[in-house]
Amino acid sequence: EPLSASLLEDKAVKGEALQAPLLMQDAKASSLCDLLSMAAGLDWLLLFIGVLFSIAAGSCLPAVLYYFSESIQTVGNASAGSFDLDQMLQQSIALLVLGTLQWFCISIYSAATDTAKSRMVARYKKEYVK
Repeated sequence: EPLSASLLEDKAVKGEALQAPLLMQDAKASSLCDLLSMAAGLDWLLLFIGVLFSIAAGSCLPAVLYYFSESIQTVGNASAGSFDLDQMLQQSIALLVLGTLQWFCISIYSAATDTAKSRMVARYKKEYVK
């Protein structure tokens, strides 16, 4: 007999023990295909866009690390008396551009994947929670 709110209330009122456990220990784990079974065409497009922009956001990190290390070296050269203001300005602008690009990519992939997730969860609820 499936568990429902009315069944739980009836059993609690009568003082009877439930025959079925509340947590199914032997439940089959869902696969990725099962989780994505409710994805429509737009959801797949949003997930694809999310993957592309997440790769782009991750690709910015090595460049950020490179320019950051160069700027530390440029500032370190100031103690040796060979500080180059133009080089420091160029590195600062590169870091600013890379940070903005990374923020943009993260915003796009977060919005795309969250939208796809919300659409699929709504479909799951419509299908299974009645």
